[in-house]
Amino acid sequence: MKFKELLIRSGFYAESDGPEIDEISKAMSERELKKGEYLLHEGDMNTNIYFLEKGFCRVFTDRNDKEVITWFLSKQDFILCINCYYLNAPSKEYIQALEDCRLIYIERAAYTELVLKYAKLNMFAMTALVRKLFLYQQHCEFLRDMTVQERFQYLKDKKPELINKVSQKHLASFLGVEPTYLNKIINKEKYFDYESRSGYSDN
Repeated sequence: MKFKELLIRSGFYAESDGPEIDEISKAMSERELKKGEYLLHEGDMNTNIYFLEKGFCRVFTDRNDKEVITWFLSKQDFILCINCYYLNAPSKEYIQALEDCRLIYIERAAYTELVLKYAKLNMFAMTALVRKLFLYQQHCEFLRDMTVQERFQYLKDKKPELINKVSQKHLASFLGVEPTYLNKIINKEKYFDYESRSGYSDN
């Protein structure tokens, strides 16, 4: 979905708002990321707001020389470094493309000027932020309250695209377990799936 279409589908804009949408679009720039390239490194300063039009990325930190994946980003996600944008502090995270990506972005100064000028854009941005905060809250609950098996089942039920897209190594890092332990869980799931399909029973 193009960003212009996203604005219209959000409910805040209509086709009749063409001039305003065009002005917003003119403030946007495009960027391509090849698989394996980084959008952000730890220590970078980046105050742009990105919209992931195409592709898939991982967000991770480096803890004692070990990568710990904290989130995944899919198409139509907004990307913003909170530390950089709001605190003027360097990033504590890395963002890396797991497949070829296309992004559109706006610089902070241009965005600030536009939201002061257009109330609809401000409301659109606030709604997107609240949705992000809701997802973050769910993520925290997901990590805090579930066992590893329950986390895996949650992803399988709610976010099957992660199971299909992400390597076991990256998925294990996200779940906070060793890849060998995750492999046991996956094999166990496959075994019970096979039993269920075959109608096998111990009774």
